[in-house]
Amino acid sequence: MDWTAKLLARATGTDADLEEFKALAIFCGAGLLLSLAAATVFGPDFWSALF
Repeated sequence: MDWTAKLLARATGTDADLEEFKALAIFCGAGLLLSLAAATVFGPDFWSALF
């Protein structure tokens, strides 16, 4: 994960902190897991189940 934080810092031109990047990765992973769980439970009718 250290190399991705360095790459992100070079690409954006800012000083990226590794702990902030880890927190962002955890929240993105949790959102992806929640989305996959919802898609597994509801199947193709996910949007019709919500609205």
